[in-house]
Amino acid sequence: MATLLKSCMKGPDWPELGIPEWFRERAEALIAALGEDHPDSKVFRQILSAGIIEEKAVDHLDFIAGKTQNEETIKLAIDVSHHCFATIHVMSQIPLR
Repeated sequence: MATLLKSCMKGPDWPELGIPEWFRERAEALIAALGEDHPDSKVFRQILSAGIIEEKAVDHLDFIAGKTQNEETIKLAIDVSHHCFATIHVMSQIPLR
């Protein structure tokens, strides 16, 4: 069953979100542990190569978190999604002038 992490937040259009400092090390370790060709590694490699977290990547993370059996994959997918939504929430609270 998919977790639908994105469904918990309605808000502004998806902004360009940089990757957090902790992501690179965790993603590289997970990719190394799973292997470059493992399906769960794809989205993490895409985020690393893009240098930003796009909305479609969070959609993919949502799918992975609901389907994978790997605990570290689930944790990283949820942490990335949480980072995105927390950042967007803060951005939505700042009034534009």
